[in-house]
Amino acid sequence: MYFFKELFTPYETQIKNTALDIIKSDRKIFRRESGKTANALDFSLLKARMPEIVDAYSHYGLKCEKAVAFVMYRRDDLKLHVDHDPLYSHGRVLLPIYNCQGTYTNFYSGCKVIMSEDDELRKKYTFRSQETQGRPFYAIEDPQNCVLAQQIELKQSTLINIRAPHDVTLPPGFTGPRVVLGLMFDRDPIFLFEQ
Repeated sequence: MYFFKELFTPYETQIKNTALDIIKSDRKIFRRESGKTANALDFSLLKARMPEIVDAYSHYGLKCEKAVAFVMYRRDDLKLHVDHDPLYSHGRVLLPIYNCQGTYTNFYSGCKVIMSEDDELRKKYTFRSQETQGRPFYAIEDPQNCVLAQQIELKQSTLINIRAPHDVTLPPGFTGPRVVLGLMFDRDPIFLFEQ
């Protein structure tokens, strides 16, 4: 199973700076006042401030259509999970934006993954909140059986397999925030693992 692959875009620095400005200007996102780790960004604003984002990965045959800010202050902000995103089903490109040094995205094997729409199970197994009620989700039934398979410190654009169980490790004494930008495209970038 592929877990991650580092990618290249000539616009990485500009994307990072523009995204960080937008994220910092929204206290609900940057200070986690929304209570959520993942917050969709206004892509029209991002595109207006940096039109190159749409075609930043065109050399891979991808057109960017959506961006999400992942903001963590504590280890508890993100539990071990598997993403369920019916539009972007297996791959997501992540860019380290702020305070990512010494933090690791961990991928696991041996996990028992269940898919459900049951909201009682959602409360037990997932960190997702009300916005996902009634929608399918994946959960890790017995996290103690999961074995660390690989990990990466995000240093550049990186494609991750969001259907692989994963979480994030923060260093001791971390005060945050760790900010990562997730990008989604006109098609699932998972095919890049084969190139």
